[in-house]
Amino acid sequence: MRILFTNTMLDLRAGSELYILDLARHLKRRGFAQAAFSTRLGGVADELRQVGVEVVDRLESLSA
Repeated sequence: MRILFTNTMLDLRAGSELYILDLARHLKRRGFAQAAFSTRLGGVADELRQVGVEVVDRLESLSA
């Protein structure tokens, strides 16, 4: 199963951004393929990439 997270922003460490980051870490340990989309990227997007989540700011850029 592949999961796509979407959020208005993935830059500041705040509510929904931190929830996505925590959920992504948990799902990664469970073996789920994941990607994240937002038009505003930043620090949280970088942290998601470190976890192994593909992060894009254009849906056309998704690998799958």
